[in-house]
Formats: sequence, C-alpha cells, structure tokens
Amino acid sequence: MNSKLTMLRFLLGVAVALLLCFGLQAVFYYVLDGRTGKGESNYFSTMSRFQAAAQSPAVIAFAGSSITGRIPGREIGNDAIANLGCDGAGALDGIAVMAQGLIPQSRWLVVETNTLFVANEPSDSLIVRGCKGLGFILGSQFPLLGASARPSAMLYSRLSQRRNAIRAESYEVDVTPISLVDFTSADRREVQLLSHYSKYLEMIAERGVNIVLVHIPAGVRQERDEKLELWGTGILCGNHGYPFVDLEKQIGRERFKFSDGVHMEPQSAATVLSTIAKLCDRWDEENKLKINHR
Repeated sequence: MNSKLTMLRFLLGVAVALLLCFGLQAVFYYVLDGRTGKGESNYFSTMSRFQAAAQSPAVIAFAGSSITGRIPGREIGNDAIANLGCDGAGALDGIAVMAQGLIPQSRWLVVETNTLFVANEPSDSLIVRGCKGLGFILGSQFPLLGASARPSAMLYSRLSQRRNAIRAESYEVDVTPISLVDFTSADRREVQLLSHYSKYLEMIAERGVNIVLVHIPAGVRQERDEKLELWGTGILCGNHGYPFVDLEKQIGRERFKFSDGVHMEPQSAATVLSTIAKLCDRWDEENKLKINHR
C-alpha cells in the first residue's frame, strides 16, 4: 500500500512539474511573444518556418535559402506569409515539400534564384525527410511542441536581440527580361537539380499556384555562380513561362542593409516582402480585370 502511494505521489509530482514547465513555456511563447524566426540551429530554424507554413494556406509562400529565411513570415506572426527559407540550402527543399503536399498550397509561390543550385537531392534532404515525420505534424498542429517553441531557441532569439520587422516601404518593380544563357559547364548534379525544379514547379503550378522567380539583393558572388543562376532561371522561365523579377537590378543593392554582407537586416527583408506582395496584388487585380472582360 505504501509503495503504491509513493508511486502515485511520484507520478503526480512529475505531472505537476510537466504542467508547470509547459505553462512557463506557453507564457513565454504566447504572452511574451517568444516565437523564434532564427534559432541557434540551422536545422531547427528551418523546421520552425516550415511548421508555421504547414498550419494553413498562406497568400504568398517564399522558397529559398537563408537569404529568404530573413523575410518576415508566419513564424514571427505575419500570418499571410509562409517562409520556406532553408538555412544552408536552396529553394528546392521548400518547393519539394509543397509539391508533395506536406505544406498547403499558397496563392503565390516566390522562388529565390540566388541559390538555386545550393541544394541536395530531395531524397537526401534532412528537411524533406523531417517534414514527413510525426514530430513535424505535431509541431505544426500544436506550436508548443514545434521547433520555434524550443526553450533554447527562444533564449537564443532573446539574447541575440533580433528585432523583427513585418512592414516596410515598397518599391515599384516589374518583370525583368531574361534570355537563355549558353552555359556548357553545368555538371551532372546541376542538370539533375534543374530537372527537379522543373518537375516540382510544374506539379505546383498545375494546382493553380502562381509562380514567380526572384533574385534578391545579397552578397557578391563568383562569376560562375552568377552565370549558373542566369542559366537555370532562363531555362525555367523560358520553358514554363514563369515571370522573373531581379530586385537587385531594379532597386539597387545600395538601398538595402546587410548584417553580414549576404543576409539582409530585418527592415530590408521587410522591404523585399512589401515590394513582392505589392507586385503580386497588382498582378491579381490585372488578372481579375482580364477575366471580367472575357
């Protein structure tokens, strides 16, 4: 009898401790707005964005690298925006999980072209595999179990004093002309990655998602990387008719501020979002007018 009572008290103590921990976590996460856009780990930072994106359909989804990861999305309270920026990789992970139905379809999908070929085969990607697991689903449905609510990530975010910006001025931009580039030095891996992009983007477009490819102002790169981006972007736009917008050419890199020479500061990232959102809104209105005049 005493042993049963002791065990019951022990289990009750554990339950109370767990409730207290979850209570403190909930207060920090919801009341003190402890949600993290960027945590102490590239993997968990990416997963927090993807889990937020998986909660419900967004108006605009951004797929890209850590450059895109700076854009303010649902993970920091900007509910209309799904940020599929993948730290340490490119846009293919976000595109693959959307094509496979692991992330709800958005009205617009914006593909960062800066790092198209900084990517892994989808079958080898830790992010794509992680999005198929039970932990990803639970974290998407119950935010306190998700990557953005990890105590270490919330502590890192507070200590790094990252100030998120959701709204900023926008610039008037339009489609940037692009043509096919003769690039004969692409290796087998790069050709295969381009094939994956083509296949997955077609799958997404067939479901009614509008796709636009965008070059975001970032760091200076080697000549080969620039030519590789233009080659891949030109083929995707030429073969599928996707519009391309070069923000660096149309706005100018000097108008943006960077934290490390590559990644934008929060206000500049919000400017990219505002500019693209305004362009998408304009195209939506133009499409409505075309439909009404038929």
